Amino acid sequence: MSAVTPTTILIDARNVAEHLPVLVDKIRQSPLTGFDIETDNRNAHPGILKLESKKVIFDHRRTIITGASFWCDGDDVAYYLNLNHADVENRLPWECLKACLDAKPGKSWWVIHNAPFELTMLRSVYGYALTEVICSMQLCVTAYNSDTYPLDKFYTPGIGGIAKLMPVITRAFYDYRAGEPMTAEQEELLMKVVAKESDAEHSYNGYVASIAYGFGLKQAVKSWFDFQMTTYQETLKAHNAERMGDLTGEQVAAYGADDAFWCLKLYKRILQWLMTENPLAIATFFEQENPMVHIYSDTWLNGWRVDIGEILKKKDDLRT
Repeated sequence: MSAVTPTTILIDARNVAEHLPVLVDKIRQSPLTGFDIETDNRNAHPGILKLESKKVIFDHRRTIITGASFWCDGDDVAYYLNLNHADVENRLPWECLKACLDAKPGKSWWVIHNAPFELTMLRSVYGYALTEVICSMQLCVTAYNSDTYPLDKFYTPGIGGIAKLMPVITRAFYDYRAGEPMTAEQEELLMKVVAKESDAEHSYNGYVASIAYGFGLKQAVKSWFDFQMTTYQETLKAHNAERMGDLTGEQVAAYGADDAFWCLKLYKRILQWLMTENPLAIATFFEQENPMVHIYSDTWLNGWRVDIGEILKKKDDLRT
């Protein structure tokens, strides 16, 4: 299944009077609006920045929100607001973003892919609390597991990275008979493929990961719509940039707007799939799992108080 992405309109200081009122009115009338923000982590604590080569960790107390994107369900236009991009003269003040956020009536919903992130950053940077939020990533988690994949992908010719081992496997096992003891080489090759702890490309786990539906927006959209979204790294590389704040609004607008468009499309697609595959899970999502995104955000912002004494007592109870 594929979908045509909408036209992107960049709203900045040059055209805000023309386009912002239109967007505000659309949000006011739309029952579902896809929403996404772009951020820059350059001001993070030096200790956090040292970890970036291994894992991106956001310092939400120092995060810069560079832009925000909106797509109202069914519209042929998606919008991107330049808040803190490199073209300083074109930036918009917080009040422009706030006007869009305030426009959503209580009966309508924001659809956000990684909702705890947007909830946390908006509260931390602007002190703004989003309400009526649907997390499309959480819906994916409700719908399937990390190793769930479409059977048609599994049945197609080819076995991913395992194919690279096939010449060696063919040679090592050409005269092997079931039940016979394996040689050291045969055992090593077998474990490269079936080892439970391995997620290498040439392992079975790696193969399943490559065809799984996935929870991340890019992988999930590729799985469900056969559409390859542009990645964050590709966007930076295309303009020789290191961080989102190095890009102008024009350079990032289409990338940002795509996130708002696809998270809403993905939400509707997964919801449709669940209606057939597991309709009872829909109630679980709306009543239990989706509300948890606010708890996750609160925990990220404020930490989690625990009763150490009760934890130790429970540990002792479980060990007796």
